[in-house]
Amino acid sequence: MVSQLQPNESLEARLRSMVQADAQLLALLACVRAIGLKDWCIAAGAVRNRVWQQLHGQTSLCQPNDVDVCYFDADLPPDHARQVQAALAAAQPEVHWDVVNQAWAHLFNGLAAVGSLAQGLASRPETATAVGVWLDETGQVQVLAPLGLDDLFGLQLRRNPAFANEDVFRQRLTQKQWQRHWPLLTLQD
Repeated sequence: MVSQLQPNESLEARLRSMVQADAQLLALLACVRAIGLKDWCIAAGAVRNRVWQQLHGQTSLCQPNDVDVCYFDADLPPDHARQVQAALAAAQPEVHWDVVNQAWAHLFNGLAAVGSLAQGLASRPETATAVGVWLDETGQVQVLAPLGLDDLFGLQLRRNPAFANEDVFRQRLTQKQWQRHWPLLTLQD
């Protein structure tokens, strides 16, 4: 059963509430925050899957396959992400961390270079995956959703129109089997 939006509640506020109520995700956020990156978030499946699980009424939340940590710092060398990943793995070795400095992602993802964390997230293959959360200096959950939150909360599985490679999107649909896990998802072609 899909949980309903409360009157006068924005999708961003709803996402913040979901994250604040998720001790596991908060612990992951605190771990990344302790690294001291200047512009970062946990994004993609670690956020998307949690929302879809809750919207489907799935009460036992699954551990994400990996935790995507995205950050943007063009002043750091391209190999810095490996150092961050090693530090996170030392702090929480049971987690499979996937760390990318968006300033250098174009060197391996075949896309154009970006100038910010938001631009990096906005280049994700699906609109519902282009969402990140982080803890600010006061420990409050913040949201970065450059493509909005409508598709995520509307259970819409849509290829990001800015992501030109439709084959990658189709391959991800097959590989990840989102509609099998969350049958209320609607594929938007």
